[in-house]
Amino acid sequence: MVQDGPEHKLVAILAADIVAYSRLMEADQAGTHSQLGASRKEVVDPAIAEHGGRTFKTTGDGFLVEFPSPLNAVRCALAIQQDMARRNEHVPDASRIVFRIGVNLGDVIIDGDDLYGNGVNITARLESISDPGGVCISGKVHEEVSGEPGLKFEDRGPQTVKNISKPVQAYAVDLGESVRAVAPAAKSTRMTPAIAIAAVVLVAVISSLAWQSTRPPTVEAAVVANMAFDLPDGPSIAVLAFNNRSIDPGDELLADSFSEDILTALAKLPGMFVISRTTSFTYKGKDVTVKQVAEDLGVRYVLEGSFQRSGNSVRVTAQLIDALSGAHVWADNFDRTLDDLFAMKDEITFDIVSNIGAELQLGDRDLIRRRETESLEAWLLQREGYETLQKFTPDANVRGKALLEQAIEADPQFAIAYANLALAYRLQAQFGWVEDRERSWERSLELYEQAVEIDPFNAPALGSFAAYYLVRGDLALAAETARKAISFEPNDYFAYAILGWALMFTDGTEQEVLATRSEALESFSFSARLSPRGPDWVLLFHGQTLLLLGEYARAESKFREVLSRPPSSRGNESWARQYLAIVLAETGRREEARAEIALSMDVFPRRTIAYILNSMPYAPPELREGWADSWRRLGLPEE
Repeated sequence: MVQDGPEHKLVAILAADIVAYSRLMEADQAGTHSQLGASRKEVVDPAIAEHGGRTFKTTGDGFLVEFPSPLNAVRCALAIQQDMARRNEHVPDASRIVFRIGVNLGDVIIDGDDLYGNGVNITARLESISDPGGVCISGKVHEEVSGEPGLKFEDRGPQTVKNISKPVQAYAVDLGESVRAVAPAAKSTRMTPAIAIAAVVLVAVISSLAWQSTRPPTVEAAVVANMAFDLPDGPSIAVLAFNNRSIDPGDELLADSFSEDILTALAKLPGMFVISRTTSFTYKGKDVTVKQVAEDLGVRYVLEGSFQRSGNSVRVTAQLIDALSGAHVWADNFDRTLDDLFAMKDEITFDIVSNIGAELQLGDRDLIRRRETESLEAWLLQREGYETLQKFTPDANVRGKALLEQAIEADPQFAIAYANLALAYRLQAQFGWVEDRERSWERSLELYEQAVEIDPFNAPALGSFAAYYLVRGDLALAAETARKAISFEPNDYFAYAILGWALMFTDGTEQEVLATRSEALESFSFSARLSPRGPDWVLLFHGQTLLLLGEYARAESKFREVLSRPPSSRGNESWARQYLAIVLAETGRREEARAEIALSMDVFPRRTIAYILNSMPYAPPELREGWADSWRRLGLPEE
């Protein structure tokens, strides 16, 4: 009986790549190329031939090999690592060629001389989680070779790896014991000069096509017609939160902070369109495809990766995907120490920019390299402090303040730590969490001024300072400071939202008010484009601007969008219902409007007319009174 479809077979596969290849090439391209050629000729190719392997794919920094048995594949891997360790004994650490190797036994599809399928994909994932200079094997391979004399293994447990639905059981080969047990599988043979020359020519040809033929499998492409937003003209990207693969769950903050720093560096570059963290990180921990992310957010590129720390060592994997083609544009693994974390962030950012066709203007490289602190301790304390403040409770505010004070102690020149400490004082004054609110306002202003004195170009600090001016009622300074923030970071959704908020309430002649509110609408619209899943308050003010401009249908959609989300706070839900009630009343649906007012009081009974008016010192008096009259007629209590 003839079987339809592609031909399959079960084979042992070895995958290898070079640790920190991009860094090596950047530091010494000619030297690295020469070393790699010698390593392949003197170590890799002889080991593969000796153990009966066949190389079916090569890249500039790696290769894939099939073997007739799992034991041959493991022996070959150990022979390569043993000989490479000897070669590297007298090579400086920064110049060493170090391989990471994975071995798997799996079903593959035969396509000419090439092999495809899940068996190949799993091998590549095992290689990515292998230790530098080490060998990582699958559970299937372990079953086949575990009884061999001298071979020892470390059980790494089930590993969740990229694009593989089920965890993969992994084992690390104990090189200290196992390399001494490696014996040749067959007698070594010498290549004739003719074969050697042919092999060199073949490798050169294959290497010139390496990335096209051996990059990771493509993913399902996004469809522009299905995108929720128009695709920007220039390079556009969403940076997803890197997966934390560390044993310590406490490293989650470290992984998030690292990926956010890459996002922030990209966001500073003119001509780039970068989705904000508040939106891109909402996919964290969810089973989503690149296609879905790109179509949800209207971007061409998606960056994803993983972060793993062990002691002072850090491994980061990153891959950049062109969602329109589904192709992996760039992928790399980075092995560093914690002390090199900031330099690694710069390297990844440069790699991304160079691979998506973005043109770096004079000074852009300095923008990427510009660091707010050199202190890892201060960096982490500041991150943890800010995340703690975002819980918006009195207790969290106290804890956040303490962490930010420690960050400043670790680095007294860390501008954003001062700005976020200023935010903590602003929040406790704004929400009445302390008795002496006036002193908190004063302290907040002092800290904001210190932040911008230390770093006048810090966009997040300026954006937060603009919010301070806004809630204090100085709309002109709020707008001016928000514009400064945008000039230094053109992808700052928060600064655009604060600018819109300030402009929305700016007073003046009828023509001036119409012009500023139209500009406010543009600011809110662009803020929403940068962060489609941004905070509720941005949607609420966006809706208010539309309400003021008489665009009732669009205003209603914004308020209903807030209500369709999981509740972020009782205040935001009540707020959305009260402004929705005004829209309903203005469009002749008064009974529905009264029902929304009643629901708003059920959610947040304290949000009376007096409460609302007291919380809006920045709004023109006639506007506040106009809204208050509408609410009175709909049954909202005065006190």
